[in-house]
Amino acid sequence: MKPNMKLHNIFNEHKRVIEKEETDGIYEIVCSCQKSYIGQTKRKIKTRVKEHQRYIAKQTDSSELSQHVIEEGHHIVGYKKVKTVRTQKERDIWEAAFIIKRGDKLIKKRSGNLREQWGKLLRRERVIRNQ
Repeated sequence: MKPNMKLHNIFNEHKRVIEKEETDGIYEIVCSCQKSYIGQTKRKIKTRVKEHQRYIAKQTDSSELSQHVIEEGHHIVGYKKVKTVRTQKERDIWEAAFIIKRGDKLIKKRSGNLREQWGKLLRRERVIRNQ
């Protein structure tokens, strides 16, 4: 052991680096029309994106994204994780925030009751900040 090594460095030295897509959270999938689909999952993001890709390949409209891609003749150009969150409530809140932020550049239009409530609050907050 080196004399200047600290204990936390020894234990953290071999820590596995986890890719962003191997965790849960909020994700964004970009369509060839430059519109985005914002979603959430408590599973691995990579797994959820593969499900979307299967829906498209099988021509099923099991999600708003697959329905959009199939009906419009578009394709997925990429995806990314946009936020890690711990609880379902946080996922709902952050998903609503990212949906509102994307505005009309969005594929996903359906919103649940909680998303609508947070949407109103976030829009009001944006108006207050812009005054």
